[in-house]
Amino acid sequence: MFKTTPLSSGFLTVGIIGMVVFGIRTFSGTMNQTWGFLMFFLSTIMFISAVISITPEMPHESKLKVNSEIAQMIKRSKNIENRKSQKPAKKKTVKKKATKKKVTKKKPVKKKVAKKKTVKKKVSKKKKK
Repeated sequence: MFKTTPLSSGFLTVGIIGMVVFGIRTFSGTMNQTWGFLMFFLSTIMFISAVISITPEMPHESKLKVNSEIAQMIKRSKNIENRKSQKPAKKKTVKKKATKKKVTKKKPVKKKVAKKKTVKKKVSKKKKK
């Protein structure tokens, strides 16, 4: 068969109203019969095309097999997505900005040196003669 594009509901409405108006005006004699019949015919074609675009296309057996395989693939991909969404989310690690540490000068440590005890010898003063 052939593929149809969906037509708007306004298109269907214009077709129905055109059929009614031009049918009444043509058969009542207020409009020229050739122009009235033409407009009625065009409105009928619009209505039929709108109805055809509404009805779904009947799938063939070959399309059914392909569609079932596609449907299975879609189900598998949805299952995989559901499994991924069920896993606990990893916590985001936030990197802390490097802050400058205040550098303090350390005071030099003075080593305590043990003082040597100096023993003063008593020097006897000899009188010089």
